[in-house]
Amino acid sequence: LAALGPEHSAVATTYHGMAIIFTSQADYPKALEYFEKCLEIREKKLGLDHPHVSDAYSNKAIVLTRLGDFTGAVEIYRKCIAAMHSSLGAEHPSIAVNFAHLGAALQGLGDVAAASDAYSKCLELRRSTSGEDCDTMGWVAERLAGLTRGSAV
Repeated sequence: LAALGPEHSAVATTYHGMAIIFTSQADYPKALEYFEKCLEIREKKLGLDHPHVSDAYSNKAIVLTRLGDFTGAVEIYRKCIAAMHSSLGAEHPSIAVNFAHLGAALQGLGDVAAASDAYSKCLELRRSTSGEDCDTMGWVAERLAGLTRGSAV
């Protein structure tokens, strides 16, 4: 840190790696702290639409979901999807994955209509980019079916 300075991109990468480790250990408050440190640097240095920023957004939203902060997760997933759309294009498979995660967070809030819309967008993108045999398709289709039956999956 002293050699590179507190806002060097390598410092942000280190913070991101530490956050991933804390996430894998289920230490979500510590993971959140390090994702926020990472994002503070990456947003300044790379801009809001850079793929490394959207990756950190996605991981932060996962942590927020695990902490039960569905409102915060929804906000971050939406930022992530917008950033990915700008940097990767509207058809990128990562956007579909984040629509699936957004759907789960919205479902956690009890917003069935919005969750259904997010899951449907995920399925539509996955079909157009990966075909019917994509690994995400079954899980998302099951979640969507559960919403239409009125049950949590």
